[in-house]
This record gives sequence, C-alpha cells and structure tokens, in this order.
Amino acid sequence: MFVSAPSPVHCVGKADVIFVLDSSESIGQLKYRQSLAFLANLAGSFKIGVHHFRFGHVIFSDWAKTVFSLNTFDNHLEILAALMSSEYMQRGTSTENGLKQALDLALANMRYHVPTVVILITDGYSANFVSTTLQAMLLQSYGVHVMAVGVGDKIRDAELQSIASRPSYVFRTDDFFTIETVLGKVAHRICKTTGGKEILVPTILPTRPSTSVSTSRPWSTHPTSTTTPTSRTSTTTKPTTCM
Repeated sequence: MFVSAPSPVHCVGKADVIFVLDSSESIGQLKYRQSLAFLANLAGSFKIGVHHFRFGHVIFSDWAKTVFSLNTFDNHLEILAALMSSEYMQRGTSTENGLKQALDLALANMRYHVPTVVILITDGYSANFVSTTLQAMLLQSYGVHVMAVGVGDKIRDAELQSIASRPSYVFRTDDFFTIETVLGKVAHRICKTTGGKEILVPTILPTRPSTSVSTSRPWSTHPTSTTTPTSRTSTTTKPTTCM
C-alpha cells in the first residue's frame, strides 16, 4: 500500500462524487495501486457523511464494475479500505462503459438539488472515441459535472476535452508516480464546482529535530483500523457492441 502526499485543501459541503478508474492492462499493477492511493487521498480532502460528501467508485477495462455505491460508506476509513482492495481488471479500455456505469450509479442514488461530479482517471485513449464522447454528453445532460485526469504520454487530449464538461475540468500529469501533484488542484475544483467551503490544512513544522514517529496521519492511505467494509455493491456493465 502506498502513502501519498496530503492535499492542502479540506472541503466542507454537500455533493456526490463518483470515481471512474481505468483498470486496463496498459496501467500495470503497481501504477494501478498508486492511482487508488491518489483517490483515497482525494476522498480524504472532503468532509464525508450522509449529509455531506458521498463517494462511489467504478472501475473499467473491457467492461465496467461498481466497487461501491454512493450510499455504501459514510466515513473515510471504510472508503479507503474499499478503494485499496479494488481488483485489477486488466484487458482493454472501454471508457464508455465506465461512464455508463457511473451514470447508472448516479441515477440510482441521486439526491435532490445536490451536485454530482464524475472523476475519470485514465492513461490512454478509449477503444471507441465516438461512444465515449456520447456517453460523456449523456452524463452532462443530467447535470453531472464530468472531470478527467489524463496520465502519461498516451493520452489523447481531444478525447479528454470531449469527456470533460469544460476545459478547466481537465488535468494532466506525466505518470502515476507524479499524480499527487494534481491532488490539490482536483480537490479545489471539486469543492468550488459543488459550492463547498475550503479550509486550508496548516502545515506544522517541528521546532527542533525529533526522532519520534507520529501515530496520527489523517491523510495517510494506511487504515488505522482493520475493520473491513460490511456492505458493498457490485454491478457490472457488459461490453457494448458498436455498429
């Protein structure tokens, strides 16, 4: 498990956020785990609860699967544990199936007058550009804010722009080991888009050298409990046949 850098932003508000993570073969197991750590830290940038921010998680390759729904967990520890135990699917990159699964999840759990955000993370272009673009447009037609994080040099910028609701919702990073560099930017954009209030997290430096080890790491991706999620929703979107 990876320990990632904390976001300088903590957001208080009310919104539904769905992660859509590329789990295709091109990523590889190590980088996939790094992307999960990024999502865990991103979720930790928000006040989580039934009356605050809720999170759902979808993974995709040739097909898509809901790892957990928006109403499955109401605290960061359970979300962290569920994220870090997400399976690595491998195979192809059917991004449209991931977006379709996210829409199904959003519609099944949507709260009245509460904004919904979908965050796509991918390292390459989709198998079907047209279908992916149409699926992103369908999400947006329901009022969903769609954001995209492109990782690596195989990204097709035109596709990221077609997926995201607006240009400011597109983020780029060189690889999965530098993905933490956009953590604060993504957290800030989600908070601003959903009308949340940002509270800066102070960085406290020691006044003298110390060899002690802190036992409190609120932004670490290490669970502080061995409790495992007691409830999880698992549904799939099968590959679509494109004419």
